[in-house]
Amino acid sequence: MHFLLASLLTGSQLTAAPLPVLNPWIGPLPDNLVIAAQATDITRPLINKLKLNEAEYVRLRMLHKRWLVGLDDINRHTANPMLRKVEKMGLESRFEQECQRVLTPSQIGELRLDAPHDVIPAQPADNQGGLG
Repeated sequence: MHFLLASLLTGSQLTAAPLPVLNPWIGPLPDNLVIAAQATDITRPLINKLKLNEAEYVRLRMLHKRWLVGLDDINRHTANPMLRKVEKMGLESRFEQECQRVLTPSQIGELRLDAPHDVIPAQPADNQGGLG
């Protein structure tokens, strides 16, 4: 499901803690409201793309919210970069498993079509990267 995350988020969003959303009347919103808004922003474009029904949308939004909370927790409480990477991989694995329970195989396939890692890399020039 790395394809799902990579197709939805840029690299800076994967490592940065949520930015506070300012409301001119009450100041910064609490983190839980910011994360809920981010989960909605991630999930909403998938409604038409994956032809999600309401139940699928709600479940996928909940998964995105859990993923964002876990990512925020890892970024805040894990100082060691190697441990942080391992914990993020575990979080991503759990997210992928849950997505497979929520989405149909055709919906997962639709996400894979847009995944950036599926692009075939350009071939090196004849004199680069070879043995000869």
